[in-house]
Amino acid sequence: MYKRILVYFIMILFLCVSILSFKTYSYTKDEYYNHVEKSLTDGANIIISNITSYDDFIQLPSKKNILQFSNITDSRLTIISTEGEVIFESNADREKLENHAQRPEIKNALMGDISVNIRYSTTVGEDMMYVAVPIIIDDIVIGVVRNSVSLDTLRAMTNRITRDIITTLIITLSISIIAFYLLINGIIKPLGQTTRFAKDIANGNYGKRLSMIRDDEIGSLSSSLNHMATQLESSFNQLSQRNIELESVLSSIKNGIIAINKLDEIILINNTALNMLNLPKNKDLIGKNILEAIRTHELYKSITELQSSQNINQRFLETQIEEHIYSIYTKPIVENSSSGLLIVIEDITQIRKLENIRKDFVANVTHELKTPITSIKGFIETLISGDVVDPDTRNKFYNIIENESDRLIRLVEDILTLSSLDSQAKINYYEVEKINVKAQMDDIYALMKKNALDKNVELLLTIADDVDTIQFNSNYFKQMMINLIDNAIKYNKISGCVEVKINSKDNNVIIEVIDNGVGMHDKDLHRIFERFYRIDKGRARQAGGTGLGLAIVKHIVQIQGCEIKVESKLNKGTKFTITIPVKQ
Repeated sequence: MYKRILVYFIMILFLCVSILSFKTYSYTKDEYYNHVEKSLTDGANIIISNITSYDDFIQLPSKKNILQFSNITDSRLTIISTEGEVIFESNADREKLENHAQRPEIKNALMGDISVNIRYSTTVGEDMMYVAVPIIIDDIVIGVVRNSVSLDTLRAMTNRITRDIITTLIITLSISIIAFYLLINGIIKPLGQTTRFAKDIANGNYGKRLSMIRDDEIGSLSSSLNHMATQLESSFNQLSQRNIELESVLSSIKNGIIAINKLDEIILINNTALNMLNLPKNKDLIGKNILEAIRTHELYKSITELQSSQNINQRFLETQIEEHIYSIYTKPIVENSSSGLLIVIEDITQIRKLENIRKDFVANVTHELKTPITSIKGFIETLISGDVVDPDTRNKFYNIIENESDRLIRLVEDILTLSSLDSQAKINYYEVEKINVKAQMDDIYALMKKNALDKNVELLLTIADDVDTIQFNSNYFKQMMINLIDNAIKYNKISGCVEVKINSKDNNVIIEVIDNGVGMHDKDLHRIFERFYRIDKGRARQAGGTGLGLAIVKHIVQIQGCEIKVESKLNKGTKFTITIPVKQ
C-alpha cells in the first residue's frame, strides 16, 4: 500500500508539474515574444517620431543617431521606400540588397498596418522576427521602418527559460517526493503497525501492545486500541476462567449433559456424556446434528418423544441403550428469542440392578425365614395337640425345632453382618488393627477342627515362616476364614481334605483354602458370591448353610482392599485365593 500510494503520488505530481511547467513555458515564451515585438515596435516608432515631413524621411539615412540606435538596441534596422527600395540597412550593404516590396511585412506595412513576421532572412542567413511600421505623413504612407532581431537570441532566452523550468520541476519533484515520503512514512507506517495489531487482536493474540507515543490522532487511536486490547484480554481471561470452571464442573458431574439449539445442533457436551455414548473425546462434536454425532437411535427417539411432550418445563423418560439403562431429563433453553434443549442423561443401570438385587434379597430372605419358621410352627403345633406321646418322637421333634431355630439365628446374624458391611462400605469406614496371622489362624484352626472331624474331613494348616502381621479388622478376618473353611468342609466328600496355605509374596500375604470336594461348573463360578445363591439348594440346606457365607466373605475382602479369586473343577475340588496387601 505504501509503495502504491507513493507511485500514484509521483505520477499525479509529475503530471501536475508538467502541465504547470508547459503552461508556464508557453506563457513565458508568448510574453517574451510579445515583449520583443513591442520593443521592436517602440524602437521603430522612436525613429518615426523624428520624421515630420518627406524631407526628413529622405535625409534619415544620413543621420548617425539611427545607426547608434541600432547598435544600442542590438537590432537590425531597415528603412524602405514605398517602391520597396532599401534606403537604410544597419547590418548590410544596402546597395547589394534587392527590392523589399514583396516582403510580407513590407507589403502589409505599405498598406498602413503594423506588420509582424517571423521568417528566414536571406540577407543575414538566419531566422528573424520582423516588425514593420508604416511612416505616415498627412495620412499618406511615405515609407516603412522595419526593426528586427535574430531568433537565435530569442531561442537562447527561451532555452534558458526552459532549463530554469526543468530545473525547478526537478527540484520541486524531489522536494515534494521527500516531503511526501516523510509524511507518508509518519502516517502509513503507524497505520500499518495499527493494522497488523488489529489483525493480531482479531486472531486472539491479546497480549500485544502498540508502542507509539504521539500527540496526534494516530497516537489517540493507538492508545484506544491498547485500551481495547487490555479490556479484551481481561474479558477473554475471565471467559476462559469461567469456561475452565464450567468444564471442571461439567467433568465432575456424574450425569451426561448435552445442550442443543433449535436446529438440534450440539452446543455443549461433557465427558460423561461422551463416555456414556462411547464417543471419542478428541472428536469435535460442537455444531453437529445430535443424531449425526451420536448415531444412537434409542436416545434420539427418546429426545424426540420428550420434545413432543405436553410438559414443556421438564420432561423425563427412561430408556435402555445396549446393556445400560438411562434416565433422560430434558428442559427447554430460552434466551434472546432463540430456543434450545438441555438434556441430562443419568446412568441408572446400577440403581436398577441394586433394586433387583434388593427385590431378590427381600424375596430370598422372606423365603429363607419362612421355611424354618413354618417348620418350627408345624412341630410346635403337633406337640401342643398332644398327638405325640412317644418320648423318642417328641425328642426328635425338639431337636428339629432346635436345629431350625439355630438356622434361623444364623440367617439373621448373617443378614445383620451383611447389613453392617454394606453400611461400612458406603461410608468407607472400618476399624483395622495389626493382627498376628499365625496366632489368629491357630485359634480358627482349633475352632474348625471339631467341625472337620464331625464331617470326617481332614483339616490342614500351613503357614510360611516369613508371614508375620497384617493390617486387618480382627473380627472380619476371623469371620472370613471361618466362612471359607466351613464352606470347604460342608461341600466336601467323606474322607476329604481341606488345606489352608498362607504364604508371603511381593509384599502381599497370600491365603489359599483348598478342598478336594464336589467342585463347581464354570458357569456357577461368577455367581457364588451372590446372596442366597446355591448350586445345590437341597445339599446346602442339609449342610446348614444360609447362602450368605461367601457374600459376606466378598464384602469383607472388598472393604479391606483385598482380592479374592476362585478356581474349581467339578468333582475335583475348589480353591479360594485371597491376596492381602501388607501395609507398612
